[in-house]
Amino acid sequence: MFHWVFRGYFYEFLCLLLLTLSMVFFWYAISLIASRDYPGSLLLLGAGLSIAHLGGLMARLALADRS
Repeated sequence: MFHWVFRGYFYEFLCLLLLTLSMVFFWYAISLIASRDYPGSLLLLGAGLSIAHLGGLMARLALADRS
């Protein structure tokens, strides 16, 4: 019934969640580099970058939905 009210907040929350999750992936990738696990850190870096890209797309969607 009131889905149009919460839709913008949902996209903003999802964007914040995805960007925070990508920071966790980056932090864990750096910790793997410190322990010299280079292939694992590259995989986590790729996953973090793709999640950050998805978070950016959700931020764009939240801004477009607001106007």
